[in-house]
Formats: sequence, C-alpha cells, structure tokens
Amino acid sequence: MAALLSNVVAMSTAFSPGHVTGIFAPADSKQTDILSKGSVGAGFSISNGITTTAKTLEAKTKGYSISIDGIQVQKAPVSSYVAEHYLNLIDKPIFLQINHVTEIPIGFGLGSSGAAALSLSYALNDSLKIGLSKVEAAQVAHCADIECKTGLGTVAALFAGGYEIRLKPGAPGKGLTLRKELEDYVAAILCISPLSTNKILSDRLMNMGDNNCCSRELLNRLKSMDDIEGFLDSSLGLATTLGLTNGICKGPIRALKSEGIKCSIALFGETVFTIIRREKSKEVRSCLSKFGGTIIEASIDSMGARMLCECKYAN
Repeated sequence: MAALLSNVVAMSTAFSPGHVTGIFAPADSKQTDILSKGSVGAGFSISNGITTTAKTLEAKTKGYSISIDGIQVQKAPVSSYVAEHYLNLIDKPIFLQINHVTEIPIGFGLGSSGAAALSLSYALNDSLKIGLSKVEAAQVAHCADIECKTGLGTVAALFAGGYEIRLKPGAPGKGLTLRKELEDYVAAILCISPLSTNKILSDRLMNMGDNNCCSRELLNRLKSMDDIEGFLDSSLGLATTLGLTNGICKGPIRALKSEGIKCSIALFGETVFTIIRREKSKEVRSCLSKFGGTIIEASIDSMGARMLCECKYAN
C-alpha cells in the first residue's frame, strides 16, 4: 500500500472526552430515521478521552488505515464507518492515515467507540475541507455508533459535554439534552473488566421491558440538574434492577458505601464510578485501591468534543 502513497497533503487533530452513562433507556426500536434513533439517559463526560489525527495523502486509489496508539488494526468498525463515509464524499483518490491515541480503556463503559467516531468525524471534516457544520459532523459519528451497535446516545452526550440528561433520543440537532458544568467535582472510576457493548445492545438491554419505564421515571426525578447524589442513587437503583451489582462490582460498591460515598456502575462495563468533590478524591482512591482493576481520576469535561489542531496543508 505504501507504494501508492505520496506526501501528506493535509492533517487535522480532534479530541473527544470519554463518557460514563449512569442511566439508560433505549428509544422506540420501530424508529426508522437513524438520526432520531438513540436513547434517553444521564451521565457525564470526563477529561480523559481519545485524540484522533487524520492525515490525507495523495494516492492512486481510495483507501485508509487505522491505528490505535500507534498500532495498526484491522478491525475498528466505527472508525471504518466514518472513514468510508467521508471517502464517499470526495471524487479524487486519496489515502487516509488515521491514528487514535487513547486515554481511556476500551470496553469498560467509558464511551470509547463514540469518542473515536466523533473525534475522527471532526478531524476528517476539517482535513478534507468537506464543510459540514459541527452538528452535521457529529451526526455522522452518531450514525456510525448506531449502525455498529456500539452505542445509542453516547455521541449526543460527548457533543454536549459536562453532566447531561438526555430527555429526547437522537443525534445532536435532533435529540434534547440538558447539560450542566461540574467544575468542583471529579470522577473516580474503577475499571474492573470489559464487556461487549455490541452484544449488550443486541441482547439484554434492547429488551428491558419494565426496566425501560423504570429508567425513564428516574430521569424525570433529575430534571433540576443539581442533584448529583440523586443521580448516583438513581443509577445504582437501575444497575441493581438490571442485576449488575451482584458480580465483581459488588465489593467496591460495598466498600465505598461503608465510607458514606455514593456510587454506581457504568453502563456498559464492569466499572464502578462515583462523582465527588475534589477534596474527597484521595479518600476514594484509597478505598478503590484495595481492589483489582485500573483506577482513573478525571475532571468533568465541560467543553465536549472539539478540534485541537485545524487543518495543516503542505506547500
């Protein structure tokens, strides 16, 4: 493939925060408009995320490569979807070199697929001079997440940033999202074991039945946007209803609760999280360090996905 390529002619870099979903309910499965598909829910974006650089090279045929942390991968469904979408928007043959740099583990319910799709969509829109608005570029990422069954409302949340409540499903520009900045708070997250979001969305959670109504009721209690402890209580209640608190997350939850710290489980990973005032972070880290897994301490990202380095063109 390298023989087909010439020098880099353009390069752009974008960033998307990670995200923790605490409350989730899938939308009507009969909805046919993909931009209106998705979920309602509540969660928050974190300062750790994914940075994506897209390089455009002249080539004899269209193509692309995808790397994660410098290692080329063959299977990256959402990134492939976004890359192919943008390649179809241009007539000339070019080759895209895409690299995702991760600050969040993949498969632990931290929105990695949505973050990869959204940061890539922003970067390609800029480097290829497509001219989509920020909302339109985010809609491309939403479609990728939906089609690949790696998320339902993550892109809308990452687009908004901060602590958000998604009251109407759909892509940015279609759904309804309330948001609030949480400058004095940090998230403490214990990533224990990964789960396949694709499998979950295909099976258990798309057939939630009464639990669907349950989570919608929980959302209605949170509309003030100021009750963070209520969010944690409601999230834990839903996780318990779904049977997620009986496995390996049980120990960390019990330990945090014994210290008077409210917490819950990220949807969808075996990941325990809490939102706390900054002054309590040391206490929480000490509590979680007794268990196996990776601890992430992050600020609440209030900006949402954004460009970091707009397009640089070769002379």
